[in-house]
Amino acid sequence: MPATPSKMKMFGSFQRLVSILFRKNGYNQTLLPNQTVTYTADRVIELPAVDVDCALISEAQVADGYQPLAQILTGVTSGVDPTATGVMVVRQNGTQLPGLRFILPTGNGGLAVLDGNVDGYTGDISLGLAFNNLSASFDPLELTDKFIWGDVSDSENPKQATLQQLSDLIVPAPVVSGKYFSWTTGDVKVCEHNFGTKNVIVQIYDYAGNTIYVETVLRNDINNVTLVAVGITDPVGGPWTVLITSGAGFVAG
Repeated sequence: MPATPSKMKMFGSFQRLVSILFRKNGYNQTLLPNQTVTYTADRVIELPAVDVDCALISEAQVADGYQPLAQILTGVTSGVDPTATGVMVVRQNGTQLPGLRFILPTGNGGLAVLDGNVDGYTGDISLGLAFNNLSASFDPLELTDKFIWGDVSDSENPKQATLQQLSDLIVPAPVVSGKYFSWTTGDVKVCEHNFGTKNVIVQIYDYAGNTIYVETVLRNDINNVTLVAVGITDPVGGPWTVLITSGAGFVAG
């Protein structure tokens, strides 16, 4: 006698098929549209666009976090508390998970990466800035450009300032020029220094290095100074040295 064919039941007409029933292991296996959805238009349910064997996953697998696609992702979904807050870091070889890390701000404005020790891997991660990896810009500097530095007086908290602000803080060093003259005879000494300013300092000292004070120090003009030692015929303990220094770069107070 011929073998008994397997059975398949169809419910509804070919034009209005509502389910397909398979018989296996003595139980009916029914394939049908989702019973909780109210369809409002014709739909197409299509198999995956691959030329390989396929399988459907169950609602239980979805609810359990079904993730067999990649080893790293599987480790993420299975080894970490989903309610934890932090950042997952993967080792360079991509095969081991150091666990959940927590990134927190530090007192000086940086980042502290703390070890969560969730899956047995320990060790804090350090984050740093390598200056030799920064790109260089050859654009002309503008006074509105900014610099950032750590303020030592404020726990090295970062501060910023524009080039204009830094420039305003820099006081130019005085440009000091000097000339000396030998006062050998007489009670008057005229010194032509040619510094182009009356802002000069005049000092007199004798051969032994003693400072000499005279009655008159007259800045005649921007290039000449006249000294008068009243009652002295010739410099005592002389010759005297007259030292004139110019503060051409001094800042007015």
